[in-house]
Amino acid sequence: MSDELIVSGGGSVAVSSDEVLGIAMRLSGVARDLDDIAGELRSLSALHPERASDVVIAGVARRLAIAADCAQAISSGMQLASIAYGSVDGGAERLVQQAAAVLGWT
Repeated sequence: MSDELIVSGGGSVAVSSDEVLGIAMRLSGVARDLDDIAGELRSLSALHPERASDVVIAGVARRLAIAADCAQAISSGMQLASIAYGSVDGGAERLVQQAAAVLGWT
């Protein structure tokens, strides 16, 4: 894992390594790909839903859709963790500054 951190801002601050953000983006892409494949399989199984092979294909499509949802959830969680870390870090910094200001007056 890289020790290099990326700090991005705008309205919020996200702190993460470039590797973590890269993994989150790749997972998001995998989720889209899995969802696309699941959709293709659903279309294929809908042609002859009474055939045993198409029932199996429909089951695989459902499992792929679940895997896509999981991959997207993990990706989103990784991105939210980066944003939450930035928020907590910023809050802690403000708290220390306020404590220093109060202690400076006493």
